[in-house]
Amino acid sequence: MKSLKLIIKGIVQKVGYRNTLYRLAKKMKITGYVKNLSDPDESVEAVVQHHDEKVLEDFISQISINDGFIEVQEIVKEEIKDKKYEKFEVIRGSPDDENAERLDLAEVQLKRLTEATISGNQKIIEKQDENTNVLKKFSEETHASFDLMEKKYGAILMK
Repeated sequence: MKSLKLIIKGIVQKVGYRNTLYRLAKKMKITGYVKNLSDPDESVEAVVQHHDEKVLEDFISQISINDGFIEVQEIVKEEIKDKKYEKFEVIRGSPDDENAERLDLAEVQLKRLTEATISGNQKIIEKQDENTNVLKKFSEETHASFDLMEKKYGAILMK
């Protein structure tokens, strides 16, 4: 069983990073834990174990995330001798700290969702304006064509 201790630096706290690692570790059948560190740069520590070193390397490459919320800047890797873990778990802080972290994350996500919605709405309005102009031009051209036909062939009467 190979064990690695990872220190992940960057914007990795208050952005859902530990849960991302948890889901990926479960999927890849990796055991160990992940926890926030209380250092000033807000790093995360993970101990990961698997019998296949390639699986661990693949895991490390997949947790090097830069998606707009999570920004991994560096992963420091150290091989360690550690106890055998039966599962992968998230080691959490106090309930107050965890709730505050979730609220911080919700605030960031809500702000980005609001910005995306405003941006998307602006694009819709621009497309509507473009379509309105196309329809207006089509209407003008259609009226001009009917006017030309009327001059050339006479009025078309509807009964």
